Amino acid sequence: MRRNLGFRVSYVGNHSTHLPWYNYSINLSRQQIPGAIQPNRPYQPWSDTLLLAGGGNSILHQLQIEAIQRYSSGLSFQLEYSWNRSLDDVPVVGGPQDPYNARGDRGNSDQIRRHILTFAGTYELPFGPGRPWLNSSHALARHLAGGWQAAGIIYLRTGTPFSPSFTATLAGWRGGRPDRVKDAPLYPEKKTMYQWFNPAAFSVPAPYSYGNASRNLLFTPGDIVIDLSALKDFSLTERLKWQFRAEFFNAPNHFNWGGPAANICVPASVGRITSGGEARIVQFGLKLLW
Repeated sequence: MRRNLGFRVSYVGNHSTHLPWYNYSINLSRQQIPGAIQPNRPYQPWSDTLLLAGGGNSILHQLQIEAIQRYSSGLSFQLEYSWNRSLDDVPVVGGPQDPYNARGDRGNSDQIRRHILTFAGTYELPFGPGRPWLNSSHALARHLAGGWQAAGIIYLRTGTPFSPSFTATLAGWRGGRPDRVKDAPLYPEKKTMYQWFNPAAFSVPAPYSYGNASRNLLFTPGDIVIDLSALKDFSLTERLKWQFRAEFFNAPNHFNWGGPAANICVPASVGRITSGGEARIVQFGLKLLW
């Protein structure tokens, strides 16, 4: 076993009750009724009334695996992996699709990724004074080659959950999520930017009804984020030194896809991805340390 290397495996479980809905509507008719909405509201003469209501539930299961290398021979790093399964009926934005059936919103928790792998580490290169290599060569070569550190942060993550939607075209139809088509696959055999999910897996529900598709049953593309940096210290005096920094964000210039268009009533764009993450960014800096 390598010295200063530690491992940890943990299970984390959590069950929460009475969670708040931040926009819970209490002034909508129990049934969706054709025509104008206002005459059918239970509390007259007021319009839509939103309140902070407690009553949501969530449950979380999480597996955590961690390896930590404490500083040794110039190397230190932390490697973490987590598997996450989180269900709730509390959307982060807005209230339940149907305020009279909040349990119908039970689904994958907003923004929770199923798999996350993270690495962060630094390594002092073995060159220059006090190091195994180039420690007795010409003074200029020693100082140019010595004092370098390499560092990196890597994220490998699956996507976040989202719900398909549809456009309600009739007055009094409140809309929401579509119906799920029985036995139709959620995703094509090969996901592309032009068809990330299968629009044929969903259909517009009957007028004045809510769709039966689960909340957040689809996932956006994952992310690959690799940030690297190189640092070198130049000693000026016993206390003062310059630090040169070269930083490369998204070093391999990997294009992380954004989320797809999700409205099944817009066939020209549904399932397509038209955005993505930032391209590579390189920056250099000089810092005075004392």
